[in-house]
Amino acid sequence: RNQLRLFFFSSDVRPAEFAAGPKGEPRLPPFDTAGLSTNLGKALRRALAEGGGATAAALVFTDGASNAGEPPGDVLPTLSPFPVYFVGIGDPTPPKNLRVAEVLAREVVSKGDEVLIHARIEHRGLGGETAPLLLLKAPLGLDRPEPAGGQSVLLPSEGRGAEAVFRFTPQEIGEYVLTVKAEPVASESQTDDNARSVLIKVVDEKARILIVA
Repeated sequence: RNQLRLFFFSSDVRPAEFAAGPKGEPRLPPFDTAGLSTNLGKALRRALAEGGGATAAALVFTDGASNAGEPPGDVLPTLSPFPVYFVGIGDPTPPKNLRVAEVLAREVVSKGDEVLIHARIEHRGLGGETAPLLLLKAPLGLDRPEPAGGQSVLLPSEGRGAEAVFRFTPQEIGEYVLTVKAEPVASESQTDDNARSVLIKVVDEKARILIVA
């Protein structure tokens, strides 16, 4: 008979012990839900390492969400030859999420000229709510962004994104990182996609345009 090993996983993987039932039969202990993310790929690799090459199979109880680390689809092919069986549990309602999908701006601008920064905001389960947005600026290489603007956008119905346009007038030459950040909303579990950046170069000259008529 095979020996069973039990692990809880979230952002990390933790070994656990089976509880004993009234007749001494093994039972699952209460689930530990203290993690802030789900790293399913790490859990699968840990199962392989703990088995020492002698793992016969893995049974994974999961809600199917994996929002950190390696995608499970990249890990599974490396776990051969033992099979992995998944048992779906949890709330089937997709978790709410707000993300900055795209940020666009001109790559080279002149000092003192206004720059338009276009941002596309996508969401899941937040239609009809208002999302506060911030524009942050920082010289390239310095991790001290400063506020450069702010606004709020109304999130449309499911499947549609919202557009936001920021205006920024650089007063110093150099390279700058402009970041559009969406403030996390209540009950949002994944926040690492709430910001996106673009790099612009500010030069001390006007564009020269030759018009031939």
